[in-house]
Amino acid sequence: MKPYFRSVEGKLFLLLGAVLSGIGFLAIGIHSDRRIEARGSARVEKYEHTLSLLSASILQFERDAEAKMWLALQHLKHDDLRGLPSRGLLVQKAKQLGMSHFFIIDRYGRFIRSTNEAPELIPNLYSFSDEYRLLLSGPEMPLSTPLIPPDPEIRPYKFQSVFHRATGRFLHAGLRADFMETALSRLVASDPEILEVHILSPNGTSLGRFERGVFRYETERVKLPELIQSTQTVIHSKEGTRLLNWVDSSHPDCGQCRKSGDLRSGRHQYLFSLMIKNESHHQWIRKELLKGLGYAMVWGLLSLCVAFGLAKKFTRRIRLLNSLIEQSHRDSPLLNRIEIEGADEVTELARQFQALLERIHAHQQQEMVVARAKIELEVARQVAHDLRSPLTTLEVLVGSEERVTRSDPKLFQQALRRIRDVADALLHHRSPMNADLPDARESTDRHTSLFHPHLVIEAVIAEKRVEYSGLNQPCSIEFDSTPSGRLTMLFAPKAGFTRMVSNLLNNAQEAHGIDSTVKISVSLDSPTANEFILKIKDHGVGMAPETVLRLGEAGFSHGKTGGSGIGFHHAKQLAKASGGSISVESSPGSGTEVSITLPRADGSLSIQGDFLSSGWEHIIIVDDDPLIHEAWNIQLSSKFPIQSFLSLRAFKQYFSKNFDGFERTLVLMDQDFIHEPENKGLSALSDLGLERQACLVTGRFDEPELIEAALKAGVRVLSKSLLPSLLERAG
Repeated sequence: MKPYFRSVEGKLFLLLGAVLSGIGFLAIGIHSDRRIEARGSARVEKYEHTLSLLSASILQFERDAEAKMWLALQHLKHDDLRGLPSRGLLVQKAKQLGMSHFFIIDRYGRFIRSTNEAPELIPNLYSFSDEYRLLLSGPEMPLSTPLIPPDPEIRPYKFQSVFHRATGRFLHAGLRADFMETALSRLVASDPEILEVHILSPNGTSLGRFERGVFRYETERVKLPELIQSTQTVIHSKEGTRLLNWVDSSHPDCGQCRKSGDLRSGRHQYLFSLMIKNESHHQWIRKELLKGLGYAMVWGLLSLCVAFGLAKKFTRRIRLLNSLIEQSHRDSPLLNRIEIEGADEVTELARQFQALLERIHAHQQQEMVVARAKIELEVARQVAHDLRSPLTTLEVLVGSEERVTRSDPKLFQQALRRIRDVADALLHHRSPMNADLPDARESTDRHTSLFHPHLVIEAVIAEKRVEYSGLNQPCSIEFDSTPSGRLTMLFAPKAGFTRMVSNLLNNAQEAHGIDSTVKISVSLDSPTANEFILKIKDHGVGMAPETVLRLGEAGFSHGKTGGSGIGFHHAKQLAKASGGSISVESSPGSGTEVSITLPRADGSLSIQGDFLSSGWEHIIIVDDDPLIHEAWNIQLSSKFPIQSFLSLRAFKQYFSKNFDGFERTLVLMDQDFIHEPENKGLSALSDLGLERQACLVTGRFDEPELIEAALKAGVRVLSKSLLPSLLERAG
């Protein structure tokens, strides 16, 4: 029985459960987030309103203080009419009238009398502000200051001055701002969440602070630039939430403040700072989140229950259809009719399935035709196999005049006869039904495949020699390949590799100029078991080092009018994508050498160039084609004892009797045997344990699966198309 969640009902249950749960979770999350946001906003608004009330209270206290100071100065004027008051009289009057200071100043701004300071130590009145000179000629009106921190006093004061025309002297009163302590204490006592209330002047000087139940003035002049420079009105921190509010002072156009530079945007203002603790707010948020989590769990359970019921209901007819199909299959898939009433998709599916059963019944009448098509396809595969061997034999025989002279002429007739027989068989079995069928083993050059780079390079060079011969320019292309290089295999895009070699040869040809002789050297080598190296060297104009560094950049070209640089860029990208690299050595006037290094697909299992003389004492050839045996015998019989088997069955019988003598024996094994289709060469080598002393010689080199399986098993591989080159070196 299939797991529940792999069924349609299970998947529908998961889908509905996820959708319903997701909608509920989203709604609960949005609701909780909005509640938290609303409470936070209301909390901030509450304390912003508190700050506004505080600022209004302080300004009202200032106005009351100025009225009190005006009345005190009026009393002092009566005493001043009777003569210059003494210091004792000033002290007595200050205590009676609730003033902190009284000063008597002459019309030149010099202090004459003071309640608590030596007059000669006080700076000239006009040094505080030039506005005091206006009192000399203007109406007898008071001039007041906002809350300011006098020097060297720490506590803030308010000052008020009038010019007494009758005596020609200034009367100056000072009042300490003790009223702020009362206002701030009441504010903090009214709300346990308030941690601190702070008032600062525009330049950041503290005017008073109430903190943790104690109102205090700083013991030294403290400035807090981080607060007065802040552009935010609400600042969150670990300590709590701080609210800031700038308010115009009682005298925003204060001349004394202007002279001291204690202004903000040209006006004297107070900065009210209120710090509130977040502990209770955070506790409320945690409770709200836990409440939301509880709602989400309840909603999730309800969603799963609803989803399960809906899934059961929606899939009821599908289960019915499935049971009818199973019953029809047990009885007779073509006789029982599947009928479900209704007008939905399930009913239509039942009708379509019934129609499918009827088409299956009709197709049974065509099984013989299909079987014949399969036979014809198998015949075509056999034809392809039969053609490989005689064609390879002809290549070996006509490779040189010496081989033609030494060969039996009947071999040519036999090979031609084999080809003619294959053609006759193909014509006999040809059917229009398989005329358009593609070869299933054919690989497209758009994909990676296993191939011998030596063959590709030889074909490209032959093409280029014909191409360059039409340029009326002498051209010499020398191709040198080591034995290991000729037998190396790559797993890469074959079409891309071909294009890369072609582009690099074109670059080498164009590097010589129009009037010079073209000389190109191509070398191919596999110095190690893991890498393959292709070198293309020209003797052209060469390149400067800075030009070499830019090679491979998209759109960069050198020395060609209208060039785009796409050729070398493609080569670099192909080498990188295939796990290799490309390097360039060049200097002006000395030509250029391009080296491409790619990983080998065969690795340490490839056949080395001297594999036929690597200590082997005996060679066994297993192939169902006598022409292949003859081709090997022509070149190898004078060097090694050779034993031939035309069937895999005969070789296995021989091996069972002589397996002790196989230590220095090389087995050249074919893969397919026409008369033994159930036996395969690679499987036989694995069964007999001959992987390390055998070579699979096959014409099916275009099948990556076969080659990869052989290499993985440790069996050397050789393409029959390379027999001419191999035997030429062996000769």
